[in-house]
Amino acid sequence: MDDCRHPRHLRHGFKPFDTEWWHFTLKNEPFPDTYFTFPVKQLTAKE
Repeated sequence: MDDCRHPRHLRHGFKPFDTEWWHFTLKNEPFPDTYFTFPVKQLTAKE
């Protein structure tokens, strides 16, 4: 993993998966065994 590719992720409490360079997870995840499914709405510039 090339940590210099994602310094922002690392600074803000995320850690990379060892086997997936593109995948990050939150350190100290509050709900590690919970998967959330909910609709995501795209906001416009006015919102």
